[in-house]
Amino acid sequence: MNCPLMPVRSPAGDSAEIACIMGAVMSNRPTLPASTCHLPKAPSGSREMLGQGMCDANSAKRPSVSDQRAVAFELEQVTVVRAGRRVLDEVTAWIPGAGITVVSGPSGAGKTTLLRLFNRLEVPDEGTVCYRGQPLDELDPLELRRRVGMVFQRPTPFPGTVADNLAVARPQAGAGELSTALERVALDPDLLGQEARTLSGGELQRMCLARTLVTRPETLLLDEPTSALDARAKQVFEATARRLTAQGITIIWVTHDYAQARRVADRIYQLRDGHLTGIPAEEVSP
Repeated sequence: MNCPLMPVRSPAGDSAEIACIMGAVMSNRPTLPASTCHLPKAPSGSREMLGQGMCDANSAKRPSVSDQRAVAFELEQVTVVRAGRRVLDEVTAWIPGAGITVVSGPSGAGKTTLLRLFNRLEVPDEGTVCYRGQPLDELDPLELRRRVGMVFQRPTPFPGTVADNLAVARPQAGAGELSTALERVALDPDLLGQEARTLSGGELQRMCLARTLVTRPETLLLDEPTSALDARAKQVFEATARRLTAQGITIIWVTHDYAQARRVADRIYQLRDGHLTGIPAEEVSP
């Protein structure tokens, strides 16, 4: 099913999350088309890929290997202008298709805008964004939002039970699949019958993550998902994310928590003054 692109320019919240969920529900999973985007190729390996190997994301020499799926996203000369300010300024960069890539930077730097480009909740003013070798403007946005799920800073429960909330994302899912989704985010399947709005903050955020997982995404976009959680809930969420990457899911995680960036990242980009820079974890700073 194809539909016109409707980028969501409102702040992250109910409308944006509904757009992501509806994309997953209505998607018909077409076969991945042949690549039409020039792909930089990432080597196998993890933590030093951007930290040591890409000191300047806008000008770094890209590695070369043959596996197209080694790169999740590529940005080519991407510019985004908001209120007369270049939030992204001719950014050329690539994000590996495995592990956790953290995008850090000061508040207001444009981290959320960058994240929203990746599933077309925003569109660039100039340049091209590609996913797995395909320009995003050639992909059905509904299918894209199934393959690239997003978890927002503020968890958004819908009316009803936890099971009702998960089923919104995948109505055909059975009880066993919903239970598995909760187990993947370290929640007890017995919570399926509980009213979603009675969950704690940490449980609610992980329920929203489980709701996204029900759509079987390849990639997760996490927008400050632990900013409102206490230390224990934050630790559980971080461990959950690490388990998901071990299961083959690519994660792109936006945070202004520099200690967290150092804990969870396989590689780090810092966004500042419209430019992305790949840096070693120990050099992350406000």
